[in-house]
Amino acid sequence: MSETLQSITPPYRTLQVPGNRRWAAAAAPMSLAFAIFAVASKNGHVAGGIAALVTLYGGVRLWRMGARVEPDAVVVVGYLTSRRVPWSDIERFEVRPNGQWPYAGFVIRRSSSRPLLISALTAPGRPKSRLEEGGRRVQGPIDELNLLLEEFRSTSTADYDSASSGS
Repeated sequence: MSETLQSITPPYRTLQVPGNRRWAAAAAPMSLAFAIFAVASKNGHVAGGIAALVTLYGGVRLWRMGARVEPDAVVVVGYLTSRRVPWSDIERFEVRPNGQWPYAGFVIRRSSSRPLLISALTAPGRPKSRLEEGGRRVQGPIDELNLLLEEFRSTSTADYDSASSGS
């Protein structure tokens, strides 16, 4: 379901390929297992504790990964970092190959010749039988982001026109 920019309020929606969050959910029991190991073990408590924290952190990051849509920007949340890209700096969103991923979502920015990968919008090339499905899973959120970008442009043009006619 597509939203309009005016209807976007916190908590903001994050677009990602369906199924990404199941990997994040798997991190919770793994983190718990490492924590139990850390408490129960005589010699592995430090290593188990570190493993529990790293697994928990990784699960939280996986859960949050994607393109978070905000009224004034898109925040691309990756494995380790997040990048905020104002709507005014976005030329378009597109799907293109990236290394092992035949379908990957990118933000094409006006201020940089280097596209910004949206890590949570990728689909693997294997198995070959699911290649087309993977492309559709990535293309859907990209299409939705492009619709929101068009709305931003039409809204900001209307605001600019009304401001310039009033002066």
